Amino acid sequence: MAVDVNKLWLKQFMDNVDYRVDLTHAYFPGETLFCYLTSPVILTTRSDWGPMATQPFADKSGIAQMTVGKSSLVWLATEQAWTGTQPISFSLSVAFIALENAFDEVVEPSRTLLKYPLPPDITDPIKPPAKVKEGIGCSIFIGTNIYIPETDLYPVDAQVTFSMVKDKTGNPIRSDAVVSFVTQRAMSADDIDVWFG
Repeated sequence: MAVDVNKLWLKQFMDNVDYRVDLTHAYFPGETLFCYLTSPVILTTRSDWGPMATQPFADKSGIAQMTVGKSSLVWLATEQAWTGTQPISFSLSVAFIALENAFDEVVEPSRTLLKYPLPPDITDPIKPPAKVKEGIGCSIFIGTNIYIPETDLYPVDAQVTFSMVKDKTGNPIRSDAVVSFVTQRAMSADDIDVWFG
């Protein structure tokens, strides 16, 4: 009996939990998508900074000009002040790979992933694609040490590319996806600590 070397290599890759991503969505309870990283995860945090005094401040504040003087206003205009922190947005490049059943392992999870950024049904097109009122979106396990809870994360977009290689029933044996998420609010350093266990 011949050993399928490609299948054996894939199985070893898929058993390595460092590459594993588990996705769940509030609108699809009990339906966890299992996929595999195809590129490194990049998380970026950002705080915005701007001039302490802007032109409207200099124009409209005669009292400030009288009390602090012109040289102080020039100093204020050259100093930087923190203007806020942005929500975190990031993308994951993942793959769904079939070992046994291409429909169950590739087609179905890809179809579910494409639904993530969309409103849940046609009867209520105004409804957001996550339960914003309850603060529930998606949760993600990435590898063994990153967990982002559903209270922090909303899906933004999903793009799926199906393999042209099909199984004997006509289903693609692999799909590659890029899915983007954004946090519902600006995050703190304590929030980031919670993500890494």
